[in-house]
Amino acid sequence: MRQVWECEVCGEKFSDKDKCLEHEKNCKILCDKCGKDISKINFHHIKPFLPFYGSKLDGRVVELNLCDECLCSIINKLTDTAKERIEFSEANYCN
Repeated sequence: MRQVWECEVCGEKFSDKDKCLEHEKNCKILCDKCGKDISKINFHHIKPFLPFYGSKLDGRVVELNLCDECLCSIINKLTDTAKERIEFSEANYCN
C-alpha cells in the first residue's frame, strides 16, 4: 500500500512526502469573496452542495471558503425570516 501525505493547510493529497512539504510552505487558503489569506485563522468552509435542478447553477458543485467578515456580510443581506433560521450563540453576532 502506498503512503499518502496530506497538506495540513488545504488538505490536498500527495504521494511524495517532499512534494507535500514543499507545497505546504507556500499553501494558502483565500476567502472566496474578498481574497484575504485565511490559512492561519479560523474560517468557514461551506461544504460542497448541488444547487436545485433548473437553477442558474444546475449541474454545478458549489464549495466556498469564507472569512468571518464575508460570511457575516452575506448573512446580513438575508431577510429577517431567513436570519431567524440561523442559530446564533449570542444576539447580533454579525452586527
